[in-house]
Amino acid sequence: MKKYFKAILLFLVLLLTMLLSTKVQATTTITEEKAQQMLDMIPDSIEIDLKEIENINNQAEELIKENVHNIWTKNEINMDEIKELENQYKIRVFNVGTDGGYQYSSINDFYEAKITIDVNGVLKEKKVKIVYSNHKNYNTNDEQYVKNYKIENKKYFETDLKFASLRNFEKRLDQFLKMINQYYESLFNDKDITVLTSLGAGASMELNELIGIPDDEFGSCAIMIFKNDVLYDLRYIGTPASIPVITVPYNIDDTEISSYALNQIKTTFGTSYDTSNLSIKKGVSESVDGSEYIDKNIPNIYTVYDNAKGNNYPFGWLIINKEEVITSTDKETNIQFKAPKDVVPENTVLEAKVINDETTLNQIRVSLQDISTKYVTYDITLKSNNVVIQPQNGKVQVSIPIPDDFDKNNLVVYRIEPNGNKIAYEIKLKSIDGQDYAVFETDHFSNYVLAEKVIDTTLQQDSTMNKEHILDNEPKTGVTNNLIFIVGTITIIGIILIKKYL
Repeated sequence: MKKYFKAILLFLVLLLTMLLSTKVQATTTITEEKAQQMLDMIPDSIEIDLKEIENINNQAEELIKENVHNIWTKNEINMDEIKELENQYKIRVFNVGTDGGYQYSSINDFYEAKITIDVNGVLKEKKVKIVYSNHKNYNTNDEQYVKNYKIENKKYFETDLKFASLRNFEKRLDQFLKMINQYYESLFNDKDITVLTSLGAGASMELNELIGIPDDEFGSCAIMIFKNDVLYDLRYIGTPASIPVITVPYNIDDTEISSYALNQIKTTFGTSYDTSNLSIKKGVSESVDGSEYIDKNIPNIYTVYDNAKGNNYPFGWLIINKEEVITSTDKETNIQFKAPKDVVPENTVLEAKVINDETTLNQIRVSLQDISTKYVTYDITLKSNNVVIQPQNGKVQVSIPIPDDFDKNNLVVYRIEPNGNKIAYEIKLKSIDGQDYAVFETDHFSNYVLAEKVIDTTLQQDSTMNKEHILDNEPKTGVTNNLIFIVGTITIIGIILIKKYL
């Protein structure tokens, strides 16, 4: 019985404690009248030690809050009451920052703080003008300059696959916002101009694995334009996308572009994504999820599909560009060359002449005497500003037309050195406008030969006969052993007879 009595007594004590606590809290709750008095103590404007351009990541809010607390303390508001209000009032400045926050609906929001006190569901609020420490730097001419400056919004920004493969989306968003800032600053070409991109709460940076869209509850980005750290304009720029770009080497055939791009994706993403079911197709299909964010007119845009998730689910989009090249064709021989821009000057031309010099031809004939008797010879050079040059920092591609009577499957290209030495080049066959070409890469121009290799059947027969002859003259192991045994036996018998009878 005593056990139950103690339990009941403990329960009553706890209940009484809770009731007293509730009563104390009720008696100290701020009333509507008290809240209004506290708000009235706050001036219509507050100057803070912060430049306008420094108002990121809630610095202004913290400084406004500090000022308000000081005002209440000077007006003999009990600190306990202020602490009690911590969960009842809010100070909000619409701030900019890569970690989210609230987006400005107009430039006036940047200069306004709103202090709100919640009294049992009844909101009491006051708007306060923010005076930044550099407000004296405001200049009417600068404002007109910024507001009247015409800029063109950019619908997408080119990135690389490494950027697209970032799984840390906060880092990805931060890097993308910097791209946006740098682009719009470059349009002004003014060192005193600074651009910051404003995003709303819950901002993210993901549409699919390749494409990023900076998205928030407002569905749009805004750029804030500062001159000498003073904010003069805010403009909405829509929702630009980040699109990765792959540059395909010049020597990759058009038929191999998709395979090359897929290999680059698989290498970059590694094990962070199962890329085994990817396929790629040029263009943007409107039936694909997220295609409304992609400009269909982007040159060389491709859709990458994840076939494991269905036709409507894209792995993303990317731009595939071919490496920019310099080309030239010799009109007499129709020999062509192609090279990246960083390997030869832009005004480089190819010149090719059929070799007719007997001395050179005899030298070539000797060099090829065991290889071919059917070939064409050219002196091929590159010129820039009419001066003979050689490729720098890389190779160039050369295409030599194949004569109709040559066996395309039995060809070889040689460079013939002045001393008669020959250097062989690996070739590929390619058809251009109905003409077959032998294509190879080189970093040096001189005399070149396209030859059809000779298949000497006589040499093959001689080789076969020699092999058979060698085989016929190889020792026959069984016969040799028997002969040795017979000779040895006869010798021993002879020795025995000699000793016995002589």
